[in-house]
Amino acid sequence: ILQFSTLPAFSRFAENNGEKFRAVLERTLGVLFLASVPLALGGIILGTQIMTLIFGAPYAAGGLAFKILVATLMFDYPAMVLSSAVFAYNHQRSLIISSAIAGVANIALDLALIPSFGIAGSAVATLIAQGLSNLYLWRIMKKLNDFHVVRHLKNVLAAGAFMGAV
Repeated sequence: ILQFSTLPAFSRFAENNGEKFRAVLERTLGVLFLASVPLALGGIILGTQIMTLIFGAPYAAGGLAFKILVATLMFDYPAMVLSSAVFAYNHQRSLIISSAIAGVANIALDLALIPSFGIAGSAVATLIAQGLSNLYLWRIMKKLNDFHVVRHLKNVLAAGAFMGAV
């Protein structure tokens, strides 16, 4: 919902007002990290218990894969907004390259990791592939509009620490 609601603002500011674009992007990414980091940490800490609660004891073995895959929230949430931001700058080719990076990396890593590590290897492959794809998107967006998110992460780190402690 946040991705689609920011696209009109991104489109309006991309060509005329880089400073407003940057402000909207930074605030949006801050909100997304505020949601994704505590959710991911909660899933990582309680993954096996969540699997057991929802699906029953026979599925507890999937807890490790769940824990690894829930970490992708920290990549996926911001990536959706970064994709909209890159799209607003009319750089659709970068989105295709990002998808290709994710696809090729995921296939290659699956082939390398699944034989030795099974489903956990596939989850790690997905996490790494998404990380690589999103690093590419991040780099492209930094070239288009030099935004900064780290300074907005104090509350995110506090929320993550609180979630982990609880």
